[in-house]
Amino acid sequence: MAGGKETPRQKMIGMMYLILTAMLALNVSKSILDAFITIDEQSLEQNTNIIQAINGVGDKIEFLKRDPQAQKTAKEISPVYDQIKVISNSVDDHFYNELNEMFLETEGKKWFTKNPESQVTDFLPLDDITKKDDYDTPTRFFGGDTPKSDKRGKELRKKLIEYRDKLILTVADSVKDDKNVYHVITKDKLSSQEAFNKFLEDDKHPNKTELSEIYSSLTKDEQVMQHKEKKDWNVARFYHQPMVGVVSTMTSLRNDIRIAKEKESKML
Repeated sequence: MAGGKETPRQKMIGMMYLILTAMLALNVSKSILDAFITIDEQSLEQNTNIIQAINGVGDKIEFLKRDPQAQKTAKEISPVYDQIKVISNSVDDHFYNELNEMFLETEGKKWFTKNPESQVTDFLPLDDITKKDDYDTPTRFFGGDTPKSDKRGKELRKKLIEYRDKLILTVADSVKDDKNVYHVITKDKLSSQEAFNKFLEDDKHPNKTELSEIYSSLTKDEQVMQHKEKKDWNVARFYHQPMVGVVSTMTSLRNDIRIAKEKESKML
């Protein structure tokens, strides 16, 4: 689930997801699959709330452009905000499209619809999913049971890390402290969480907490522990996971993308 600083609601959703996943491994009743629907809906609701907050930042910048006292600063940060928006929307599109492709194969139609302007995702009733317990398709798409599947699953992790670096470097030359001094971040500072945190501390960066959280939330370890053994990230997240579980996983990753964008936008 998301890294960095989580709200109590995020922690609750994450804990519920882990418990249900563990119960599925024990072949618990199909009613557990229905419980995933609640988590899916909460994750999707959170996604909408985050996007609306981000849109509020954009609206505020547009408003300030018309304010004689603030328009100079607003016009300076507007191009950076627009660039962040393009980068974020592009990587979110990838996860959104992959999720829809999976549903197109199992349910015969795309289950999610994203408004290209507002970026809010609408969805068909999740209770109507006929193959809630389909484990094979998520495994075949992302779970690593074939070289193609393994590559496709690992591409998701790769996209998040590439997005992390682009996002941080995009805003790197645009953050000023109270003394009007710019704090520049270069690519070599992003080699690891430890190296990045040390740089932020040494630099006395005004947004060190937010930047560290962004780095953490979008950094997915190549291998993770699952059932007391190390597994590749995509295998742990998608192998033998039911369709309704993958909705939670993908939406959680999309929320990581949007939360990072929100934090970055508020730095400007």
